[in-house]
Amino acid sequence: MKIQEGIATEVIAREILEERKEKELQLVENNIALELNVAKQERKETAQEALRKVDEKIQAVKLDVITEERERIEEIERQHRIISDQVVSFEKELNEEKRIRYKNSS
Repeated sequence: MKIQEGIATEVIAREILEERKEKELQLVENNIALELNVAKQERKETAQEALRKVDEKIQAVKLDVITEERERIEEIERQHRIISDQVVSFEKELNEEKRIRYKNSS
């Protein structure tokens, strides 16, 4: 009888131990799954932040290009006005020279 009671006690103890180990294993699996989810979320957030920074840089470069293009157009227009003014001035001088030469030749 005592042997049977001892065996029964051992069987119960082993079952309890197995249940504890299964619970511990489940807890470890849950912790790993949680850590994996946290890592995935962190990676996603890091990727989103990187994309946000890239988008900001692209917008800054676009703005710089637009500003530079506007400045170049303004400079070309300014130079065009200067050259046009010089052409008009040269035409006036030429006409004056022609007038003087015509006057002196007559």
